[in-house]
Amino acid sequence: MDNLENSILKTLTYFDLFDYPLTLLEIQKWLWETKEEDLNKIKQVLNNSPQIESREGFYYLQGRGDIVRKRKNRYVVAQKKFKKRLPYIRLLTWLPHVKAIFVVNNLAIANAGTNSDIDLMIISPDDKIWTTRMFTTTLMKIFGLRPTQEKNKDQLCLSIYLTEKNLNLEDYKINPDDIHFTYWADQIFPVYDPDNLEKKYIKANAWIKNKLPASIGYQAAWPRTINRSGLNRFMQSFLSLASFENAYKKWQLKNLPQNLKDMMNKDTRVVVNDKILKFHDNDPRAEILQKWEQKIQQI
Repeated sequence: MDNLENSILKTLTYFDLFDYPLTLLEIQKWLWETKEEDLNKIKQVLNNSPQIESREGFYYLQGRGDIVRKRKNRYVVAQKKFKKRLPYIRLLTWLPHVKAIFVVNNLAIANAGTNSDIDLMIISPDDKIWTTRMFTTTLMKIFGLRPTQEKNKDQLCLSIYLTEKNLNLEDYKINPDDIHFTYWADQIFPVYDPDNLEKKYIKANAWIKNKLPASIGYQAAWPRTINRSGLNRFMQSFLSLASFENAYKKWQLKNLPQNLKDMMNKDTRVVVNDKILKFHDNDPRAEILQKWEQKIQQI
């Protein structure tokens, strides 16, 4: 097995964990630890490998043709979820200090399950992260859109906040080969980004290129994004008068759920400081890495 075939199989194996077959261009862009600009070479490997099959323009591991239908169905589900919750995401852009909103996780690549929630990354100014979280979580609570154990479907999960000058996520990998976090960090979709912070984010996270040297970020074919409007500017300016950063910080730390307090700053799952608020208490990365490594060994 040559290096290119090995890289292709590693890439397809990772996405197979999520029932997500890839197109030829996606394989080229997301090749793990390899950059191959010649699509014909990639296609030749795909066509000649006995461990890879294809259907309807998608490539997948042998015997896994059923995931083509799953990907198509989930794309439809993702579009419906996005359309359903876009008005509420727009409301978030009216709140003070919301600089950008990125869709992350499964919905970012249109691979959302019917019962899944919608994960958002919110960018704030450097000294307003607690104010930003205070307003955004309060609004979602008013509308009953925060995920709970009883209700998760289509809820808006505000589980990570970053400040504008602290966009580098490298320190939050569980180890150098944290494949899931690498793809997760790469596959962001900027639903609201009037100041083009996506470019700053990509530059700050140049470490992604060490594992995904051909990646240019995920260019989702969403029909909708949110632009900054006059009303948006007015609401942000008006509500920013109620910015009391230290008071909001003390209140939120005091009322943080006990499970998050117990996990806070002990590893990379729950990280709480004035630069990042990351609440991934149910973090599957170690399990995903183990499953990926085991499947690779079997190939």
